[in-house]
Amino acid sequence: MRRIFMGAALILVPNAALADDEVHYGAPAQWVAPPPQSDLSPPKGGAFFVEYNDQQAHLDQDGLQIFSTYRVKLLRPEALQVGNINLVWQPDMMDVTVHRVRIIREGEEIDVLADQKFNIFQREGRLEQSMLDGLLTANLQVSGLRVGDTIEFAQTLKTRDLTFGNRDFGMMLWPAQLGPGLFRMRLEWEDKAKPRWHLSPDLAEIIKRSDHSIEALLTNPGDFNAPDRAPVRYKVGRMIQFSDFSDWQSVSREAERLYETSGQLDAVPELREEARRIRRENATEAARAKAALKLVQNQIRYVYSGMDGGNFTPATVAETWDRRFGDCKGKTVMLLALLREMGIEAEAVLVPTGGGDGYDAFLPSPDLFDHVLVRSRIDGKRGWLDGTRTGDPRLMRDHDVGYRFVLPLSTMGNDLLEMPFEPRQQPSELTYIDIDASAGTEQPADVTSVRVLRGDGAIQVGLALQSLPEDQALQRLKTSGDNDWLKVDDVSWTFDGEAAALRLTYEGTAELDWDEDKDGDFDYLTYYLPGGGFYKPAKLERPADQDQDAPFANDPNRFSCSVTRMVLPELTEGRWTLTARAINENYAGVDYYRSANLDHGVVRLLRSSRTVQREIPAAASSAINAKLEAFDNDKVMVNSENREGDSTEIVDPAMPDLREVDWMYDTAACTPGAES
Repeated sequence: MRRIFMGAALILVPNAALADDEVHYGAPAQWVAPPPQSDLSPPKGGAFFVEYNDQQAHLDQDGLQIFSTYRVKLLRPEALQVGNINLVWQPDMMDVTVHRVRIIREGEEIDVLADQKFNIFQREGRLEQSMLDGLLTANLQVSGLRVGDTIEFAQTLKTRDLTFGNRDFGMMLWPAQLGPGLFRMRLEWEDKAKPRWHLSPDLAEIIKRSDHSIEALLTNPGDFNAPDRAPVRYKVGRMIQFSDFSDWQSVSREAERLYETSGQLDAVPELREEARRIRRENATEAARAKAALKLVQNQIRYVYSGMDGGNFTPATVAETWDRRFGDCKGKTVMLLALLREMGIEAEAVLVPTGGGDGYDAFLPSPDLFDHVLVRSRIDGKRGWLDGTRTGDPRLMRDHDVGYRFVLPLSTMGNDLLEMPFEPRQQPSELTYIDIDASAGTEQPADVTSVRVLRGDGAIQVGLALQSLPEDQALQRLKTSGDNDWLKVDDVSWTFDGEAAALRLTYEGTAELDWDEDKDGDFDYLTYYLPGGGFYKPAKLERPADQDQDAPFANDPNRFSCSVTRMVLPELTEGRWTLTARAINENYAGVDYYRSANLDHGVVRLLRSSRTVQREIPAAASSAINAKLEAFDNDKVMVNSENREGDSTEIVDPAMPDLREVDWMYDTAACTPGAES
């Protein structure tokens, strides 16, 4: 059951069967506490003032009830939108009761509900994203609302979770940006429904406890001041999490029963025969797993279903095969059934699309995860398979999936699993530019520009190109490649879904921007090579009013490589020199590498940056900042000089012939010490 409170708007996604498609009206329950009171005055400026916004959650043997109320003073015309009140709920899982909608004007209370009631609409607001949630919306446009009025609203949502055995779990969360006013979160329970709770650190000092409740009161809170450049876990604030799961093994065990596949293929003989055919026609487990993954990806289109308890409970294999659509849960069950039918070890794993940083400090709860995929043991190696993707039949490795914490499901129960950090083995983006300026400085240079994408970016662009007619795809690429520097004459592309790699090749001409300085009879020429310099990394520092002990986070997926080859014009006198200091250093957990050669008038240049450390402790910031003073962010340039000799400066004898490298697959040159 996902329960997230965000200001006056409540998002509630449970799994139950209370079936109610009406808005009820009545008094609040006896457990509801009076709203907080204060003598706060409206601030100068601002469109409205929150006299109070109160969120109360009540746990008992029947499940969860959430009481929400607010009282807002309207100070400017922009605030009149507060009179547009929406209720959102799932009718098969919860019911909603409105207690009051009142206007207070010059001391007089006006009962809006005496003359108006909520109008109910069926809402599927995310159909464009292939999501069916079954939500209903009830709307009330408050009549007669004026600037200077105070509006008051109160409601209760009641829900019950049956998917996980009437357990209670979820979180109360205020947004990071709050205006002036009074804001309260209150969690209370009856004797036999006491949960465990976990607070974000900012609430630890203000929380009030009693035998049957906890509450946090925020007065004029303003914006939550999360530390700059800190890991995601430091950006979580104003939160109360609650759960009655005792450990992660319990969550793993109870979620595992939802993904039981025994006997499911009995109801779908056609699919069982597909599994047997795949096994006959493919000799290795890897080939069989890829064939099964392609079947699930290509024959079952993705449609999320949150109706009828479906936000946690997967559809059966028979239902998904019959409909030929399914979400991550239904696709995972089908993929598990196929793999197990072929004797391949496989398990479902709950994962958070946000990465899961800090989950080891949270209470065990299934609502921390919003995706599920398959982890398998294939030919002795661990691999990940995601049936919701399209055109991505990879058996992904740990470094491909990008999660920090995941929860494998099993009948015995598993602990929360922290995924080890592994630096990317290949660049997510690589550019190779080959410039032939042999015709001279006054003539356009022939240029070949190659851009290689890997991973999700390659899949997304590659599939988009495949969906277009060939001439249209080429025209779009040509248009995107033309710029102030390069005039594109020809374009081509190659997409390899198995490798999740896309190569875009642009061929054309460019007017090179040569700097010329004449000294007597000699022309001193200078050209700055594209892709040669680094931007200087920012210092590890943050404002004084933020947490100075928080570590600094790096982008774990960072790995870019730039490769440049240039044939220089032949000089009638003098020679060419190359200005490019070799770099192979680490700053703040990122490896910076640059190497360049000048060989008989041909420049070869490699430059890359790659994250090798996920976080940097704050205690290391002073030493790193001091080291940054010497960071070389100079551009790479070639110069003609009035000296005799060969235009050759070999710094890296091991550098390959850049023309002979297939940059779509072989990127070893981007990483010093790596093997091709």
